Amino acid sequence: MTVSNHRCRILGSTRGHSGSWNDKKLVLFDTFIRDIKHGDILNDHIFELYEMQNGEVVRVKYRGVWTLVDNGYHAWANTLPPFSNNSAFRDEIPWSEWLESMRKDVECTFGIMKGRWRILKTGVRACIKFNLLR
Repeated sequence: MTVSNHRCRILGSTRGHSGSWNDKKLVLFDTFIRDIKHGDILNDHIFELYEMQNGEVVRVKYRGVWTLVDNGYHAWANTLPPFSNNSAFRDEIPWSEWLESMRKDVECTFGIMKGRWRILKTGVRACIKFNLLR
């Protein structure tokens, strides 16, 4: 599991684990996401969002960060997945599509890395000869 920003900079990466683990189990061992969840890192980041209050649009300041994830992750306060059931509200469909397009930044990051380091694209090629004693 890798966390990157929209500038294709890798912010965190989880150590390798069993390939049979799903995202919900893997994220439990990710120190970067856990530290965000507990407010240990990136808690000093301040951003503004527009909100509707009493019929007026106002700017509201927030502190911290979110991580954009797919629906395979836990529904924590710091994870932001797309809506799972888009048939209920039509307003949710564009939001989910926009969120999924933002998650593609991680895929672009891996594409850039594969262009720089061939081993990430082709893998390790090992030729091993076995001498069988008879």
